[in-house]
Amino acid sequence: GLGVAKNARRAAGWYLRAAQHGNASAQYNIAVFRQLGKGVERSDAAALKWHSAAAAQGHHKAQNNLGAIYFTGAGVARNLVEAWKWLTLAADGLTGQDRKVALQNRDRIESDLSADARVEAKRRAAAFKSR
Repeated sequence: GLGVAKNARRAAGWYLRAAQHGNASAQYNIAVFRQLGKGVERSDAAALKWHSAAAAQGHHKAQNNLGAIYFTGAGVARNLVEAWKWLTLAADGLTGQDRKVALQNRDRIESDLSADARVEAKRRAAAFKSR
């Protein structure tokens, strides 16, 4: 903390309050805390919930993490179409090394998708962008 001792448990409490009120950055932060078990109990399901909420609001780091979650199947059924969609959306808003990694991960997934699945993944990404 700035001028105070760091306290992950208290930080998690504040992030959760803000997340519950719709703050995308707080939703992302509490998702990461839940993924890592930082100041709170580790929970893939809670991480998925909060990354999804932040990603839906256009938070690019949350979109990137959500793509990784769908790729690995951590707390959710593995879904390469959703992983590709979220990594594409993340890459559109990330910069530098973060963008490069998101694109590399997306491209690795794309080679595992059937032609029909690739079309569907691209359709979902486009639909999200146009909403």
